[in-house]
Amino acid sequence: GSIPKDYMDRLRAAETAGQLKIVVDEVKCCDEAHEGCLCVHLGDGRIVHTTRVVLATGSKLHGVSSSLCNDLADQFSLPMAGGFPVLSDGLKWGSQNFYVTGALALLQLGPDASNLMGARRGAQLCATELGTHDDLHHQGSVYSNRYNTLEMVDSDFF
Repeated sequence: GSIPKDYMDRLRAAETAGQLKIVVDEVKCCDEAHEGCLCVHLGDGRIVHTTRVVLATGSKLHGVSSSLCNDLADQFSLPMAGGFPVLSDGLKWGSQNFYVTGALALLQLGPDASNLMGARRGAQLCATELGTHDDLHHQGSVYSNRYNTLEMVDSDFF
């Protein structure tokens, strides 16, 4: 997976200080060796003994493995590149009303496409593309609903 640079900088500083060890590999299995100690078997054959595993997450992406995406691409002649959908800046896929976020939006969103930051950015792009912010207008540094002046402050009429 990917993490923000400032988090990675803090992790590297903690590793340099001897507070933790960063290991990037596939975890094959994890057993409890004895009370409080874990035995982590890594993909490269190493075995790491530790008391804690933090943020053991991520996956290797191998292009589009979704039959739904493949079927849509075939049926609607949607553009693909390296197994991924080719998307507009607003994450629209082709001329149909298909929008893509998450790991499948990797070519447009970049390496954080499948994490929370990528999800937030993808949601913002889709919302803008779909016009969900069209009812808002800019007032200084704030966007507000142009119809909020029609709100009833006093409920005497109800």
